[in-house]
Amino acid sequence: MSSKLNPLIDQKIQEVNTSFSSVYALDAEIANDLSSSMIVHTQIIFQMYQLNIFNDHEMVSSYGNYLENDIGQIVISVEESENEALILFENGDLIKIHLCDESFHEPEAMCLYGPDNLIVIWN
Repeated sequence: MSSKLNPLIDQKIQEVNTSFSSVYALDAEIANDLSSSMIVHTQIIFQMYQLNIFNDHEMVSSYGNYLENDIGQIVISVEESENEALILFENGDLIKIHLCDESFHEPEAMCLYGPDNLIVIWN
């Protein structure tokens, strides 16, 4: 099955950036609201592409669950279904990006940027 992530095959991770944000209900008094949600955004910079992940995602690894440990690893395969996208690296590590409705925290699940002004958005 074809995936919009196919351009990442044979690409090497060069940099990983992670950021966090808190989400509050519109009617919340932020100073007193302890019910915020912490959201993780991950940016992976490859040789020719940049992937920004906004949806829930996880690292499946026998070496530790830190994507930063995979800098220098090469993508060997990708798969994409209605509910998840998978990125497999040469060392066997796997990134699972959840694409089901309840995993969305932003308008986009993820964005892929590349050469020739390539922009692919999962929404």
